[in-house]
Amino acid sequence: MKKALLAALAVCALAMPHANAASTAFVVNDATGDAYFKGVHNQSLPAGSQPGFDIVSATFDTTKVTTTTIVKKKKVTVVTPTGIVITLKMAGPPSTAPSSSYGITAQHSACGLLRMQIYYSATGAETYGDLEKCGVNDDPTSTNPEQFAMTFSPKVSGNNLIISISFKALPKQFKVGTLVDEITAYTSNAEFVLAGYQPTDFEPSAGIDIATAATAWKIK
Repeated sequence: MKKALLAALAVCALAMPHANAASTAFVVNDATGDAYFKGVHNQSLPAGSQPGFDIVSATFDTTKVTTTTIVKKKKVTVVTPTGIVITLKMAGPPSTAPSSSYGITAQHSACGLLRMQIYYSATGAETYGDLEKCGVNDDPTSTNPEQFAMTFSPKVSGNNLIISISFKALPKQFKVGTLVDEITAYTSNAEFVLAGYQPTDFEPSAGIDIATAATAWKIK
């Protein structure tokens, strides 16, 4: 019984992050109470800042798997990044009402322009994501043969909107050690156009609220 208990505790300890482990999260903080822009999309918003569109922070990090191995008769813990996770924290629960949208634009050091869009229609969340290059584009109407389409499913948890993408679902050039620069996160209230997004949604100036990073995120 005692051995079984010790084994269970060891498994739990392995699954939990180490208290002294250095954080790999990259956080972009934003002022609150400023989600009230009306303009490019002719948004119809109540007076005052809208908590569900008000970005508090955008956090970029990697998901990880922790394993152990034996090196020279000593147990060594190995932490392996398995994908990226982006968390948009809002001042209130993210709006999932039709026409609500959330987006991210950036520049990746190997794959160029990165765009991600979450749009809520009457039937739920619809997403769009791409990388300017690093892929093979099968769309015969496209003028960019290297464009890579990203697929993801957003999750709402409390005031957070969470996007997770496995490295296996990304080009091999999008990996640990590369940089994501010129990061901008924004919220919008766009009309339903072009399968749930409009080109202007990728313009930060169209946002209800906007958060920008001053430095690049090194994936680790």
